[in-house]
Amino acid sequence: MAEGGSGTPELMRLRIHGGKRFIRAVSSAAAGVAEGLDFGRDDVERVRSVVQSLCLDVIECHFDDPREADFTLIVGERHGALIVRIEDEGLPYSIGRFSLERETLVGRRHADDRADALRLESRGGGGNALELTLCRRAQDQTELEQEEHPGTTPVDADAPITVRALTAADAPGLARCVYRCYGYTYTNDFIYYPDQVLSLIDRNLLRSFVGVSPNGEVVGHSGILREQVDARVAESGMALVDPRYRSHHLLGSIISHQAEAVREFDLVGIYADAVTVHPITQKANVAIGACETGLLLAEIPEFTRFRGFDDEPRDRGSVVVYYRATGEAPAREVFLPRRYRALLKSIYRQLGLRRTLLDPKPGTTSVRSSLHVELKRRRGLARIEVECAGTDLEAEVGHRFRELCLQRLDVIHLDLPLGNPMAMAAVGNLCKLGFFFGAVIPELHKGDVLRLQYLNNVALDPDRLVLYTDEAKRLLEAILADRQRRPDSS
Repeated sequence: MAEGGSGTPELMRLRIHGGKRFIRAVSSAAAGVAEGLDFGRDDVERVRSVVQSLCLDVIECHFDDPREADFTLIVGERHGALIVRIEDEGLPYSIGRFSLERETLVGRRHADDRADALRLESRGGGGNALELTLCRRAQDQTELEQEEHPGTTPVDADAPITVRALTAADAPGLARCVYRCYGYTYTNDFIYYPDQVLSLIDRNLLRSFVGVSPNGEVVGHSGILREQVDARVAESGMALVDPRYRSHHLLGSIISHQAEAVREFDLVGIYADAVTVHPITQKANVAIGACETGLLLAEIPEFTRFRGFDDEPRDRGSVVVYYRATGEAPAREVFLPRRYRALLKSIYRQLGLRRTLLDPKPGTTSVRSSLHVELKRRRGLARIEVECAGTDLEAEVGHRFRELCLQRLDVIHLDLPLGNPMAMAAVGNLCKLGFFFGAVIPELHKGDVLRLQYLNNVALDPDRLVLYTDEAKRLLEAILADRQRRPDSS
C-alpha cells in the first residue's frame, strides 16, 4: 500500500483537471472507500459531502481561473479514521478560512462534522496540502449508555485479576471499560469500536494488554500504538483502570507486559503522556524506567471526565511526558539553543542516548521552510511542525501562529527538529512570540523533537497538578519560570 505525503497509507489517488465538472464523481468515489471500510450510512454520506466541499473550496479559492484548477485527491485510513488529503500548487492556504465562526463553506462543514483533525501543509516550493481526519463518532455507541453501570464501589484488593494480551472476545469489554472511566470523552475514538481495535492489531499497529476479572470483565488496559508498520518508536497510551480496581496496582502489572510488544515491533523507544489529575500513570511509567522529558500544560480538554475521582478537574488538564529507551537508537547530532542548553543537557544525561551535543549557528540557504499545521478543534489544540528550516522560518511560524491565535485555540504547540541547526538558532526569537519549553521527544519524526508550547489565555493553576517525582516537580518549576521569562531574554 502506497503512502501519502504525511505518511498515511493510501487507498485511492485521483488527479483532477478542469474545475468542477468531475466533483460529483470524485466525492462519490471517496464515499465508496468509506463504505468499503464499513462506515455507517450516515458517515458515508458525510464523507461524500465533505469531499465535495473541500474540492470546491480548492477550486474557487486557490486558483485565479477555476477552470484551470489542477489538484490531487488522496483517500487513506489511519487508526480506523478516513483521511482525505488534497495536494495542489495554487495559492497558499489561510487558516482563517477554516474558522468555525466564519460563514465559509469549509468552515461550516468542518464545524458541523466535528472532524478530529485538520492539517494544513506549506511545502516550500512544492505547493500546499490539506488533510482532514473523519472519524466515526463514539457517541454512536449508544448501547454503552444503556448498559447498567457497575458503580464505583472498590473491589477487594485480593480479588484475582488476569493480565494478558487482548483477545477478540475482550474488545467489546474494552469499550465498556473506557466508557466507565471516561464516558464518551476519551480522545482516541477508535478505542470505543471493537472492530477498529482488532483491525489495528491485525495490521501490526497496535498491541493491547488488559486486566480481566474472573467473570471475564475487562477492568484495565494499556496499549502500544505506532503510526506506521516500520516505525521504531511508539506511543504507550490508553492506560486506564476501572474505578473499582484503582487500589490494586493493576496498571503497573499491565504495562509490564508491554515488553512483548517491544520485541515484536523491534522498537528503540516508547514515549507516553501521563495525566496529572492523579499519580497512577506517572508511577507506572517510573516503575518501568521511563524518564521525564517535559510537561505539556493544559493539553487535555476541559470536557474530559475522569470518573471515580472525588476532585475532577474543572479546567484543562496537563500531562508529564516520558520516554523510555527499549533498544539501540541511532547516534545523532543535536543542537542545543542557548536558552535551553542547561535544561536539555540534564534531560539528555538522564536519557542516556548516543547524542553529540553541539551549539547551533544561523546559516544561509536558499531553501524555503517546510512546515504543517494540525488543528484539533474538538480538543482546542493546534500544532505547528517544522520539517525543514530556511531563513524564512521565523516569518512562516509567526504568520501561522498569529492565524491560530485568532482562531481562539487554547493551546498551540511548536515542534522543532533538534538535529537542524537553523531551527535551533531561531528558538530565542520564536520564544519572543510567547512560546516556552514543553518537552523533548526523542526519535519522534526520525530524529529528536523540541516541543515548545503556548497557552492562549488559558487558566492554569500549577498547584492542582499532582506530580509523582521530584524530577517532574523540577521540570514544572523550570517550565513556569521560562513562561514568565522576559521576551528579550535568550
